[in-house]
Amino acid sequence: MQEKCSKIINYIIAFMVILNCNSIFTAGLQAGKLFWMNLYILIGGFISLLLLNKLHNIDRNYVIIISVLLVYILMYLLLQRSKTDGTSNLIYLIVFLTLFSLSYIEYRHCKVPQIFTAYCNIVFVIALISIFFWTLGSNLHILQPTGTYVSRWNDYGIYRGVPSYYNLYFESQYLENTVVRNTAIFGEAPMASLVFSIALVLEILYGKRSKTKILKVIVLSVAIASTLSSTGYICLIFVSIYLLSNIKVAKELYYVKFIVLIFILIGGLFLVQYFLVQKLATRSGIGRGRDYINCFKVWLSYPLMGAGLGSGDYPFVHNGIAISSFGNSNSFGKILAESGIYICLLYFISIFRSFYIGYISKDKKRIFLTFIILYLFITTKFVNTDMMFLLFSLIAVWNPDQKNPTIYKNNI
Repeated sequence: MQEKCSKIINYIIAFMVILNCNSIFTAGLQAGKLFWMNLYILIGGFISLLLLNKLHNIDRNYVIIISVLLVYILMYLLLQRSKTDGTSNLIYLIVFLTLFSLSYIEYRHCKVPQIFTAYCNIVFVIALISIFFWTLGSNLHILQPTGTYVSRWNDYGIYRGVPSYYNLYFESQYLENTVVRNTAIFGEAPMASLVFSIALVLEILYGKRSKTKILKVIVLSVAIASTLSSTGYICLIFVSIYLLSNIKVAKELYYVKFIVLIFILIGGLFLVQYFLVQKLATRSGIGRGRDYINCFKVWLSYPLMGAGLGSGDYPFVHNGIAISSFGNSNSFGKILAESGIYICLLYFISIFRSFYIGYISKDKKRIFLTFIILYLFITTKFVNTDMMFLLFSLIAVWNPDQKNPTIYKNNI
C-alpha cells in the first residue's frame, strides 16, 4: 500500500513539474490559480512522502544544508539591487527548498528515482498526443481545432487566442509564420523540446528494459524533431553519439569501433556547427546572440549580486546605452545577469559535484545526464520552474551508494 501511494504521489509531482515548465497554462487566464496550486501540491506531496516512509532520512547534514541554503538565499533577497515582486520571490524560495528537500530525503539513495519513471511516462503520453494532432491537424488538416485558448505567451505579453485541440495540443508557434511547430502543451517549441529531450535522455539512461522502451525512445525522438528546434536537434546528435560510443563490440573490433567513433564525432560536430550557423542566421538566432551579449554586459555592471531578480523584464542602461531587456533566451544568462556570481555559485556547485561523483565512480550515465542538463541550462530559458529546481537539486545530492559511490547497477 505504501509503495502504491508513493508511486501515485510521484506521478502527481512529476505532472506538476511538467505543467509548471512554461506550459501554455502558466500564461493563461487561470495562471495565478495554477501558481498557487503548484505550491500546495508540491508541499503536500513532499509531506505525504515524508510521512509514508522517509522520516528516518532527515539527518543532521540535511538540517545544516537546508539552513545554510535558507540563510544564503534570504540574504540575497534582502540585499539585491532591484526589489521587484517580493511575494513571488519568497514563493520561488519555498518551492526550491521543497524540491531540494524532496531530492535529499526521498531520492538521494534511490538507484533510479521513482520520479524519473513517472516523468518519462507522462511526457511519452504528451509526446504521442502532440504528434497525432500535429500530423493530422496542423499539417494534413484532417482534424480541425476544437476551440481557442486565451494566453499571453507571445512576444508582446498580451492575451490572444491560440488554436486548441481539446486543450491537449496547441498551435502556439510557427516557423517563419508558415510551418506549425509542435509545441504540445507549451507556449513555444523550445520548451516542448526541452521537456521531450530530458525525457528521452532519462528513458535511455535509466528506463527499464521493456517492450515499450524502444517505442518510447522513437516517439520522443520524433516529438523533438517535430518541434523544429535547433536545440532539440543538437541534443539528438549528442544522444546518438553517446549511444554509438557505448555499443559493445568484440576485442578484435575495438580499433574499428574507435575509428568509426572518430568519424561520427567529427560528423556530429559539423552538424552541430551547421545548426548553429543556420540558427544564428535567422531573426530568432540574431536575437538570441544579442541577448547573450546583453546578459554579459549587465553582469559586468553588477558581477557579484547581479541587477536584481526580475530586472531583465525592464529597460536597463549600460554605459549610457539602453538595453530593452535581457535573459529572454537562456537560463544561464538570465541568472548570471540578474543574480550575479552569488546565486550562480549554487548552480556551479551542483554541476561540479555531479560531474565529480560521476567521474570517481566511472558512471558514464551520470556524466552524460549532467552534460545534457548543463547544455539545456545554457541554451534554453526555464528559470524559476519546478524543472530547474528539481534537476539541479537532484544532481547535487543524488548518491545511491554514499559509502561506495560506484553508484548502481542499472536495471536496464
